[in-house]
Amino acid sequence: MKILISYRTILFTLLFIGNIVKSQNKVDNSKLLNLWEFKKIDFSNYTYIYKRLENFDKKKSSIRFKKKGKSFAHLIKRGCGTGIIEDIRNNTLEFENVTGTWKKTSDTMITIKTSENGTLDGTFIILKLTDDELILRRNIKWNKK
Repeated sequence: MKILISYRTILFTLLFIGNIVKSQNKVDNSKLLNLWEFKKIDFSNYTYIYKRLENFDKKKSSIRFKKKGKSFAHLIKRGCGTGIIEDIRNNTLEFENVTGTWKKTSDTMITIKTSENGTLDGTFIILKLTDDELILRRNIKWNKK
C-alpha cells in the first residue's frame, strides 16, 4: 500500500509541475500588442531587447505589434556598416517607417515580415514578455551538410 501511494504522489507531482512549466511558456498576446523601443542586441545569441514605449518617438528605433497581424516599425535606414557607426557617433541616424505583418507560429514563437528594409524579417522565440520588457531571440536554422 505504501508503494502505491508513493507512485500516485509522484505521478500527481509530475503532472502538476508539467502544467506549471507549460503555462509559463505561453505568451499573452495582449502584452505583445504594444509599442516597443529597441534597446540593444546581443550578437552572441541574436537576442533583441525591447522596452515598452508609451509614445512614438521619431528618434528611436521601435516596433508596434497591432491586432490582426499588422506591424509597424521605425527602423534605422539600411546602409554601410561604417557609415552607421559614424552616424551613431554624430547622432545623425536616419530612420524609416516600415509596415509589415506578424504571426504567432506557436505559444512562444512569432514570425515577422516587412514590406521593405528586411532587417527585422524572420522567426523569433519570445524569451520574455512582461508589461515593460520584450526579449526576442532570432530563430536561426543552420544548414547541415
